[in-house]
Amino acid sequence: MTERELIGGLYLSWAQGTALYGRYAERAGVSYSELMVLYAMTDGARTQRDIALAMELTKQTVHAAVKRLIAAGCAVLEADGEDRRRKALRLTAEGEALAARVVTPLKEMEARVCRAVGPERLAAMKETSDRFNALFARELAEADA
Repeated sequence: MTERELIGGLYLSWAQGTALYGRYAERAGVSYSELMVLYAMTDGARTQRDIALAMELTKQTVHAAVKRLIAAGCAVLEADGEDRRRKALRLTAEGEALAARVVTPLKEMEARVCRAVGPERLAAMKETSDRFNALFARELAEADA
């Protein structure tokens, strides 16, 4: 396989993965960005900045999803206990129920898929992706210089 074919395969694989999560979100009745916000929150992220960093989303995307979750009565913004200037996002009872209905089954699916793929292959996938991303980031930095 040529480098071009390999890169094309990577793009396709990444796009398919994102599309699958988008499809899951649609079936669950939420947007992809709302799913990512809920997912990040169940993993402990509490500020919009933390969510954006955890899920590799733009601040604008997170802000729009948070606004929709607040409007739906699923979340509220509160002053952070450590830094009153920062706002922490908290799920309401409705939001907790939504996260349980949407995120919990997703994590269960992911766990089944991970077991089927196997820990060694997953570790190799992650290591390879991390290496590709680090090298590509270096290339971008050099191109910007």
